[in-house]
Formats: sequence, structure tokens, C-alpha cells
Amino acid sequence: MESNVDNLQSDEAKNSRVTWKESRNGYSVPCIFGKAQASLYDPLREAKRQIEALTNELSAHPDLKRVLIVGSTGPLFLHELIKSNLLRSYGWAVIEPEAEIREAVLNSLEHGFNSSLLPGNSKTRENDHHKDVSHRREESQESETLNKIAVESLSHLLLTEEEANRFLELPCLLYPLRGAMQSHADYQELFHRLNNRAQRRQINRNTLDRFGALWMRNLYGNALSFRESRSLNELKDLHIGRPVVILGAGPSLAQHLPELAQLQTQDNPPVMIAVDTALSVCHLHGLHPHYALTVDPQPINFYHLAGESSSENRQQNHPRDSEPETRRHQRPETTLIADPSCSPLALRRWTGPMVSTGNPFPLAEKLFQFWNRELPDQLSYGGSVSTNAYDLAFYLGCKEILLVGQDLGFSHTRVHARGAALEELWSFRESRLHSRETANYRQRFAIPVVPLSSEDGKWVHSNDKLQVFHQWFSHRFESDQHRARISLLASDGASFKNATLFHSAWDWWNSLGMVSHPTDESVPEISNSEDSFPERDNADDDMVVRDVTLKNIQMFLDQVESLGDIVHDSFLSRWQEYASCLRIVGAPLQKEIEALLKEESVSPEFLSGIQQELTKHKVLLRKLLARIGA
Repeated sequence: MESNVDNLQSDEAKNSRVTWKESRNGYSVPCIFGKAQASLYDPLREAKRQIEALTNELSAHPDLKRVLIVGSTGPLFLHELIKSNLLRSYGWAVIEPEAEIREAVLNSLEHGFNSSLLPGNSKTRENDHHKDVSHRREESQESETLNKIAVESLSHLLLTEEEANRFLELPCLLYPLRGAMQSHADYQELFHRLNNRAQRRQINRNTLDRFGALWMRNLYGNALSFRESRSLNELKDLHIGRPVVILGAGPSLAQHLPELAQLQTQDNPPVMIAVDTALSVCHLHGLHPHYALTVDPQPINFYHLAGESSSENRQQNHPRDSEPETRRHQRPETTLIADPSCSPLALRRWTGPMVSTGNPFPLAEKLFQFWNRELPDQLSYGGSVSTNAYDLAFYLGCKEILLVGQDLGFSHTRVHARGAALEELWSFRESRLHSRETANYRQRFAIPVVPLSSEDGKWVHSNDKLQVFHQWFSHRFESDQHRARISLLASDGASFKNATLFHSAWDWWNSLGMVSHPTDESVPEISNSEDSFPERDNADDDMVVRDVTLKNIQMFLDQVESLGDIVHDSFLSRWQEYASCLRIVGAPLQKEIEALLKEESVSPEFLSGIQQELTKHKVLLRKLLARIGA
């Protein structure tokens, strides 16, 4: 009878997600589906080793003063961590996704780490009677110390994922506990989600430091353009299941464009997405993408889109265009997807449909609020417009992705595809002492050379910048394998492990019949005309909306001026009244603002920097008011 009861309890333990096992030295260890999160021999020793490893990590990152620990592995590790006083000068927290383990941690630590209170530890309760008195006294003293140090705020240290995301808004060390990571894939996925968010925020901070001033000018310059544009949210899952071709501007693009132009004439053709650098090359070969992306804030991006408009006026003003009228109306109208901080010059001549994306710059959200609009969704930033195009393919719901012109190297000593705007620009600039060959050489060797493994098993000339993009794509290809089939056209450029290589566009197109492919009826028709988007109100003729917009801008200008009045008088005592305004104006001064939030102290340099930023915003806001009121 007893054996039957034991077997029944054993079966229940196997079916339970979280169970508890006792280690050889009497500590309870949490298990996920029977896999222990800590050593069943000596979890105390393992906890001390984890703390030692955390100490080394903190030493390697002296500039970080916040720590987020992923997984708890039960109460023992946190008990030892608090007792070590390692994080006494840090802001720290723990994220534990398992509710039962969270409850056990709180219950145990609130009672001074009495191991007999842990679930499933009946043997420990029996062994408590055999402990010597000195051991009990020592444990009692530690319990009192622990209660004084941490119990009052313990519940605030154990975070949910939503709370952890807010914790990551400031720079911090993300530290995964090895035992938790190895116990179940849920912990690994949680860590990767948090790590991706932390990296994205860090990239955003670095980008703000470098392009903050330029982004600010561009956002104000584009304010009227994206007031009239559609939102990226309207494209969410618009082409679910449809194959997509992403056209980069690498040297190999030109050799594949004739085939891709023929592919576009097929029934139910793939979605075509081109980066702005590749758009002029595509048009030279008769290919008209459904979407074009422009992201970069530099003014030189004007050349990529100069004269490249999908409007009927452009088609009528080219007498050399002998294309039949019927063919003109059959080709897709290109929709420009623009980041709000892109160069205003790039949008100057565009008269076709335009869609705005989100932007991490706080000012972008504020400008959209002027028009009573929500900030659109963001596309992933990886340092290149090609990374945004790749993320757009998933945003549209595509499951078959082909990347073309993604060389990430200087194939055949070329920098861009033949016919790219920046290459043709040298036709007007070159002279006897400044040839296009010299310019090409300087571009290829301006950044330290980095050899990358090529498709033919050798290596291709690349550089530090392109290597960063290669690492970004390599990581995404690996993590996105379950979401879509990713393919590349041969480029003589850098190779990738987790992507299928095809030598022609037709080979890729014919291979789609071998995998799950949607029927014509299940795929929405591609149309980028304004009729394809949900209707929205026209605010241009609505004087009420115009007056509200002017009022919103004036209110923000008043806040900026009021913040400027307290910069040199009572800033420390009153800055919290203008926290939202400071967040927007002080975007290029993120490090100083983080110090203000933590230490509530400012330097004269910070106050001077804030004053300069306030002056810039005042000038640009007044110009925006004048443009709207004109």
C-alpha cells in the first residue's frame, strides 16, 4: 500500500511543472518538470560561485550601477546575495517567471530563510530536531540580519516581465543565472527577450548621442510631411503569407534586376521592398518596388530619391519613356515608408503615397501628439536601412523572404550597385585630380578592413561597419528560422549560415512550390494607392483641427520657455515639474539626465547644455508655428 502511495506521489511530481527536491546538505531546490535549477549535491556552494561570477561581471562593467538578475533558483541564492552585501550600492532586482518559485522565495525570506518552510521539504523538518544549538543560534542571527536588510522591500525586488521592461529603461547589467537557464527553455526565451530590449535601448541611446541634433532638426523639418502621411500600423499583416523580395544596394543587385523585373510581371508576384539607395537602380532596369524605405538622417540621402516619384506628373514629363500606356498603369505604385527623422530633402520631391514609422527620439512622439495622432510602430534598427527593410517583411506578415544585393562586402571592388545615385554623382564631380576610381578606393579603405568569409569559401573585402550589419543579420537569421524561410541570391559577398543560397531569382521562385505557399484566394491583392488604406479625415481643410494643433504647439513652447527660466535659478528644486519637457529637450544628454535621476545633482556643463537645447527648440518651434499658420 505504501509503495502505491509513493508511486502516486512520484507520478504527480512528474506531471507538476514546479516540484522541489532536497539536496544532500538539506536545502530545497526548485525543479522544472523534474530538472533541478541548482546543485542537488551542494546548492550553497553553487550560490557562492554564482555570486563570485556576478562580482567579476560587475568589475568588468564599472560604469553600470543597476543589475537585473534573470531567474532566482530558489531562496538560497538570494539569501546569500543579500548576506554578501555585494549589491548594497547598486539598484537591483530579480525577475522570476514561475509564480510558485516566487511565492516560495517571498515566504522563505520573510521568515528569515527557514528552510523547513519550503514546499516539499518534510525531511528537513524532521532533521531540524537534530541540529545542534549553535547552528540554530547562528541561523537565527542571520535571519534577523536578513529581515532588517531586505524583507521590507523584498516584494519590490521580484519583478514581472512588464516591470522588468521598465527597469531596463536605464542602463543595467542583465545577469542570467546558469541553473535557471538550463532548467527550461522559458527562462532562455525570457532572457533573450529582455536582452534584445536592452540592446535595442542601448543602440537607441548611442544613436541619440551621435545624431541627436540632426534628428531634432529633421523631425521639425518633416513635421508637416508626416502629419499628412499614413501610419505604419495600417500595413500590419497586410501581406500575410506572401513571398517578399528585399532589394539592397550591394554590388550584386544590378546583375539580378533583369530577372526580378520579369518576375514582377508574373501572376501573383512577390512583394518588392527596396531600400532608398537601390531605388534608382531598380527603375533603370524597369523594376518598380511596392515599397521603398528611407531612414538615414544625412542630407546626402536626397540623391537617392531626387526625381524618383511615382506620380502621374513624373510619368508624363518624361518624353523619352516609350513604355506603353497600358504597362504604365499595370506597374505598382511605390509607397515610400519614411522614418520621421529622415532627411527632409529626401521627401521634398516625393508625391506618391507615404507611410511614417515610429522613432525612438522622444520628440517624435510629441510631434505626433500635436496632430492628435499616436506614434506609429517602430521597425528594428540595426544601423542600416536594410535591417529596417528586413524587419518590415515580418511586419507585413511575409513568410518567404529573399534578400538581393546583400553583399556586405566590396564585391569586385565595387561599393554600390552599378547605376546607384552616389556612384553616378561622381560623373559630375570627377576631375583630373579627383577621379571616381580614387573616390571608390577611399570609400573601401576609409574604415579598417575586416575580411569576412565569402560564398565561395574564401574571403571578401569588408570593414568594421559592414561586419556589424553581418552580425545583426546572422543573429536575426538564426532566431527567425521558425518564423519564415530566409533565402539569399548569390552575390560573391559575405556568406550566412542560416539562409538558403540561390543562384537566380527563378530558382527561388520555382522552389516556392515545394514549401507551404498561400493560394491566390488567401493573399490580399497588392495595391499601394491611397484607396488601399483605410479612409481617414482630411485635416487640411478642418480649421478646428488646425487651431487645436497650433494651440498644442504653443503650449509646448510655453513649457520650453518656462523650463529655460529655472535652469540657472531653481533647477534642482523644480525640475520635476517639467520632467516630460526635460525628457524631450534633454534627449542628447541622456547620461547627465540618468545621473540627475539617481543622484539629484547636476554639473554646470549639463545646465549649459540644457540651455543650448532649449534655445534650439524655441527657434524650431516658432518656425513650425509660422509654417502652419502661413
